[in-house]
Amino acid sequence: MPTVDFVSPGGAFTPAATGDTQELTTTWTIGSGSNALQCNGATPFVVGDVGKSFTLNGAGASGGYLNGTIAGFTDSSHVTLSVTASTALSATSEYFAWGTDDAPAFQAFNTWAQAQTSAITLTLGSGSHKFFIASSDPTSGRGNSLAYGITTQTLHVLGNGPSSTRIIARSDVGWSLGVNAAFAVGDGVGIKVNPVSIGATQVTCKTPSDASGFVVGQWLMLGGINMQNSGAPPNQFYFEYLLITGSNAGTGVVTFSTSTVNAYLDTWPIFSDTVNGGPACIFAMNALWYMNITYEAFSLNNTSTQTYAKGYNFQFINITQVDPFGITPSQSFSNSFTNCDLTSYQMEYDKCIYKTVFDSTTTGQLLFQNAANKVIIQNGCNITNSLNGTPRDIEIHDSTINDFVFGTLAFGRTDSFVTTNSTFTGSYAYAGAGTQGDATGNLQTDYPMTGGVITMPKSKITYGCTWMIPGTICFFATTGGFPQVNWGPMFKILAVTDDATNVYVMTDWPYGGYPSWAQKIQAIPTNYMNFANNTTSAIADIANFVTATTAGYSKPYQYTTAQFNGGNLGIDGAPAVVATFVQAVGKLTSYTINVVTPYTGTQNPLFWHAFAQFDNAGIVQSDLSRTVYGPHIDLRTGGIRTITPAGANLLGNDSALAVPSNPTWFQGPPALCASQNIQAEYNGNPSVGPVINIVLLTDQTTGLAPITVTGGIFAIQNQSNMVIRGRTR
Repeated sequence: MPTVDFVSPGGAFTPAATGDTQELTTTWTIGSGSNALQCNGATPFVVGDVGKSFTLNGAGASGGYLNGTIAGFTDSSHVTLSVTASTALSATSEYFAWGTDDAPAFQAFNTWAQAQTSAITLTLGSGSHKFFIASSDPTSGRGNSLAYGITTQTLHVLGNGPSSTRIIARSDVGWSLGVNAAFAVGDGVGIKVNPVSIGATQVTCKTPSDASGFVVGQWLMLGGINMQNSGAPPNQFYFEYLLITGSNAGTGVVTFSTSTVNAYLDTWPIFSDTVNGGPACIFAMNALWYMNITYEAFSLNNTSTQTYAKGYNFQFINITQVDPFGITPSQSFSNSFTNCDLTSYQMEYDKCIYKTVFDSTTTGQLLFQNAANKVIIQNGCNITNSLNGTPRDIEIHDSTINDFVFGTLAFGRTDSFVTTNSTFTGSYAYAGAGTQGDATGNLQTDYPMTGGVITMPKSKITYGCTWMIPGTICFFATTGGFPQVNWGPMFKILAVTDDATNVYVMTDWPYGGYPSWAQKIQAIPTNYMNFANNTTSAIADIANFVTATTAGYSKPYQYTTAQFNGGNLGIDGAPAVVATFVQAVGKLTSYTINVVTPYTGTQNPLFWHAFAQFDNAGIVQSDLSRTVYGPHIDLRTGGIRTITPAGANLLGNDSALAVPSNPTWFQGPPALCASQNIQAEYNGNPSVGPVINIVLLTDQTTGLAPITVTGGIFAIQNQSNMVIRGRTR
């Protein structure tokens, strides 16, 4: 196993690295058009700095970085630069780094490493070193990557810890962790193939000669359903990486070493971007993409750009990110981050990443705009800012998550969310891809619906299949108006196809066309959740959106039993909030209100608005019209009230308990409140009551009409954590 020292190669490569870079954030002065730099806050310069490369933030064009070399030494506070400033600094605090250019050493090591045939360990010198990449790489596509072209052996880049070893890239140069171009052609050109079933070991190209572009021993990406229709790399909902074992340009058959895990159809839509897939496609990977790299025990400052990790497999161990742009996983089979500090930036989790594991790692923010395949967060991870969106499948174990946006933000859907023994703090919100129509924002005229089929003219679709992915459960909602519907009746996407003009979204919506009030379509946050022993009220809230039942994709949303009393009844404008009282939407099954202890205090009468403050909860009736619902409970009369679609029993001076239709769609949690504020009275004498227990159960099959689903799953509901035991997918 070759082991080499980056600063003492011993003949392995020439030149060696120096690692003498210095970093200083203090106040600097330089005039616009001048090359005379003054350090106001320190005396860092020596004669030996002449000829070293530098980067100075704030003095470049539009206040960006100024890059060059130190041309002359005046004294320990003054030097002249090889370039003049475009932006003046006047005792302005900015970042300045200067040192020997180590880019030639990066390039020399990589050229040497490509010729090796066994695993390589590159140690980044003993003691403290900061390496400066300050010049461009003459090898096209390498981009000063240590790992470029190392495809037949592993590479382990080992520092002496984040505080002792750092790699700094000048702003106009940058550093790549893997390969710059992951795909063999451009940013990915899809070759259309015939339908592919789960468990297949080969595909057949629509044009047989296209198989010639797939070389035995190299890799391909099989993908389908184009979610973005723009950008790079291609944004496919389904994708997987496969090793090519055979290619026949006569028959068009390409074989691979493992079986497919997804099915792919050739009838999925093509949008204006005809090369980025949509129907089942295969994408040839760059021959240099297959690499197995470990980066360990150093810090990284790429100064002004994201650091892309494009390649088969990356392991990051004890890595600290210094700059605010960070490591960006992209176009890889697997990544792992172990004991890393990634708090300096928001990680924009890119596309075509099959699996990533965060282990004992602290991050600032993870941003999931699209449905990347699989992410695991475990073993004491801490997301200090926010988990902003969720990928297709996510697991969180024994970790802490601050502000949490649940569901895919823009492209695709979250299929499963599993979490155990974790703490969720701060705020939370729901997300799901959707549409309000095209730029005019009129859903019903832009994308008409007939017979449960939505017709979307391609000329009006900005992206691709952002939400219209088979199997996705969506709901109708309004964007305003009264009564507003935040979460309306649901439907399931059964298939999506196209012709030259339109995309057709086939659904199980049983009413033919839209509800008259529908202004937008949005996907539910996820199809499946499994969680236990988590700390937060939000988790119970989230769980009731996604808990499955024996009805297949039907979802019951039950309020766990909540108890209210005179101290937390709430009033109009400040409704009751109880942590255990969680989300429920869907068709009413039953609503049980038990006044266990009647009120005996001074307020007479005292009523409880049992579904909405101001009695204005928006609901959807069986004819799809909107109305409001506002039952009143007489809190001076004890006993159980049970409200079902068939009717309600009233006690004392109760009123308006019966729901207006059968079925009735409830669109969200009630905002419960009393007609008078009795908190002070109750706190002074709790014996006056009242005490109320409630349970609300809904059944969220798609649509308002009963829908029969055969087969299915079994589920066990637990009042505390709603653990799912099985599912239909």
